Amino acid sequence: MTMDGTKNSKAKPLAALLLLVFLSSATSSQVFPELNGIALKGVEKVDARFVVLNWLNVQLNIDDFRTNGQSALELALRRDGVVVDPSAPNYLICYVFASEPQPGIVSYTNLIEFYEYSITDVHRLQWRSGGASTVGRNGFDAGTVARTCSDSFVGEWLKQNPK
Repeated sequence: MTMDGTKNSKAKPLAALLLLVFLSSATSSQVFPELNGIALKGVEKVDARFVVLNWLNVQLNIDDFRTNGQSALELALRRDGVVVDPSAPNYLICYVFASEPQPGIVSYTNLIEFYEYSITDVHRLQWRSGGASTVGRNGFDAGTVARTCSDSFVGEWLKQNPK
């Protein structure tokens, strides 16, 4: 019915069409990166980065940690069949947030994110995973953190791209 009391025969088909468009866009696009493993389907290579964002009171050399982490991340990805190539149209970034709240104890979080590269727009976050741990300083090494990031990515990547 319209406001003047007459029937509007176009309203029902239009409402049905709008509902159909809404439902199809909601089901075909996944907006939460944690649930978006399908975004990794067909990914053949990645531009992998190991990035330390926070380093609070950690009594280790941050430059060595970054260098070792980058090498370990690339090696771990290649070990599992992922091609690492700086010219890839995406970014796979392993972020590390670390602190040493008391001498000899390191708490850290790792976050691995896969971004689709865009020349004309912002890079789009497509997938992510992560974890947290507290270890003794001697147990906190870049290789372990990098392998944790790699294992998270590769586990989902292999689901989407079985060998």
